[in-house]
Amino acid sequence: MNTQTICILFSVLLVPVNLLCTHWMIREAVHLTGMTYMEFKEATSGISASSVRRKRNWWYYVHFFNEYSANPEKSICFMRMHVAAVLPSVAAMYLLARVYASPDRVSFAMTGNCILLAVNLVLAAGGALYRRIHPLDPVAAEKLREKHQAERAYSRAHLGKTAPPCRWASFWRSCISLEAARPPGGRRRRTRCILRRFCRKRGTKRRTYP
Repeated sequence: MNTQTICILFSVLLVPVNLLCTHWMIREAVHLTGMTYMEFKEATSGISASSVRRKRNWWYYVHFFNEYSANPEKSICFMRMHVAAVLPSVAAMYLLARVYASPDRVSFAMTGNCILLAVNLVLAAGGALYRRIHPLDPVAAEKLREKHQAERAYSRAHLGKTAPPCRWASFWRSCISLEAARPPGGRRRRTRCILRRFCRKRGTKRRTYP
């Protein structure tokens, strides 16, 4: 295995590493609603990333947190932070393209990958530090723990019958493409009504855990 191949593999692996190191931001935003991440995905699974609805998707999430979060501003702030925090994934793909097209740039790409790895470690450490400084309310933490245990038990009992829960990459792709595409203020009321109607509809079909 030559140096170019190692550098390409390094760049590819940095993408899931970045998503794992920044997932705590989404988790903190969702926990403020009293939901687990799986419940959040089920409640917002109808939000499409298609170009037809792209300009309205961000406001679905904004209004969702306004409706359900104990601190909507903090939840939305975490989502904005996550959009910025996944930029190292984009940089890793850029370095992959550069080293693939120009093998003589291996040293440049390897240095960049090492810097991106250090950035990811800092992001992960920031999540651990934030959780230590800002612990969840004990009552809310206990409820979330019970929900997580029920979800794990459900997943073990239905292994192979349900899709894997780690589908947050699609949500990140939607967020990063929608941050700059916000609809005019006149559409906010209509979007809020659509979200409420959608959540009520989903509420009748939401999965229940034993």
